[in-house]
Amino acid sequence: MLDVSVGRANGYAAPGGLLSSELLAVVRTAATRLPLASATLASWDPDLDVDGRVAAAALDVLAEIGAALRNR
Repeated sequence: MLDVSVGRANGYAAPGGLLSSELLAVVRTAATRLPLASATLASWDPDLDVDGRVAAAALDVLAEIGAALRNR
């Protein structure tokens, strides 16, 4: 889902994904329009996330999901 310019989440990462800010905007918009029922963060290989940017983006998304759940 994240573009490789953000970082490599795994060995199958390809260009054309979302920037971190775009992913957060999608999560935020979806959470305001639809009831949140499920979320998955998957396919992260910490060995390929050498600078931790993918992990940081994932934690930001989890925080946004948590905020959406608190505000229901």
